[in-house]
Amino acid sequence: VSGGGGRRFLSGETPHGQLMIAGNKTSVSRGNQRRPGRDKPQCVSHNIISPLMPLPPAISTVDRIYVRDSQRRLTDVRKKTREPTWNESFVFAIAAPQYQELRMIMWDEDEWSPPDEIGRALLPIKELEHGKQTSKTLDFKARVEEVHEEEKAKATRMQHFAMALGRPFIKKGGTMCHLNVEVTYTPLSRKEVELVENAMRHGAEHALRQRSVQQGISPAVRELIRTGVVQLTLHNVHSKTLVSKLRTPHVKARMRVKESEKSSPLTLANRRGQAAFPAPLSVHVGLDAVEDESTMVEIIIQEKGWVGTSTVGKLEFPLATVIKRMKTKGEFHLQEGSGTAKLDLRWTRYL
Repeated sequence: VSGGGGRRFLSGETPHGQLMIAGNKTSVSRGNQRRPGRDKPQCVSHNIISPLMPLPPAISTVDRIYVRDSQRRLTDVRKKTREPTWNESFVFAIAAPQYQELRMIMWDEDEWSPPDEIGRALLPIKELEHGKQTSKTLDFKARVEEVHEEEKAKATRMQHFAMALGRPFIKKGGTMCHLNVEVTYTPLSRKEVELVENAMRHGAEHALRQRSVQQGISPAVRELIRTGVVQLTLHNVHSKTLVSKLRTPHVKARMRVKESEKSSPLTLANRRGQAAFPAPLSVHVGLDAVEDESTMVEIIIQEKGWVGTSTVGKLEFPLATVIKRMKTKGEFHLQEGSGTAKLDLRWTRYL
């Protein structure tokens, strides 16, 4: 099983399924070996609604959801509410339903500090009925509880006994909150499987060119084929407004595509007014954004000062151009400010 962030793939496999949820990819590589049930396409849909247990007041919550060995998604942030409601839907490709899992992690996100994990929940794909929407209430538990269960599954009988004796002293809380979700697991037709294979070889536009093909596929398959991730690598930002002898400016970058947005951690600018952002930003781009020709990829550079946040400058790129070029690279002059930004902007399809 591959680890870490970034883009991964399923070697020798066609993704015969989907899951509707909230950008990075992980996957399992099994070579070209055949597996029982490989020719049976499947699909999963997932709708995030809202927690059923009140959360602490005045927190900003966000869900990170992914299917094990598949893509990842991120919901929008619901700011300062005890009962956040998302009503967001996402699609995932499912290649090995007997092994894959839907894992959800809820975070309390702060604008200027790393997010704090509230809890996480797990839903095995094999527990879902084919072609039927299922309502589930998932229990979110602290990460330490998940680690305990993993260790318990590997423990010997004597280790089980020792863990049971020490459990009252190391237990760090049970259920943190509940989340109400709707999940649909649906097989793909043979025509849809062939369309997915065509899209993986030649791209979405080539696969959807024929009108007969467009009429014979479900909206979920169309979304899976056309959507993807915009990834920004911001190598360097230089601006005169960041030059200061009295203080060290704190800078962050934000990337926004319609309602989807991702922010970088704070970084320090040097005395010459330069700031580097080593970690890339990735934003999930939904079907509505892809099909809207006016959609822009916005990159905003902000400085956190003594009296608040100010904009150093911004850049805008048409999403259609980013998708067509696949990669945009260079040094660009900042709008609404003086300075430049050296960056790489990439479009990566999910298939």
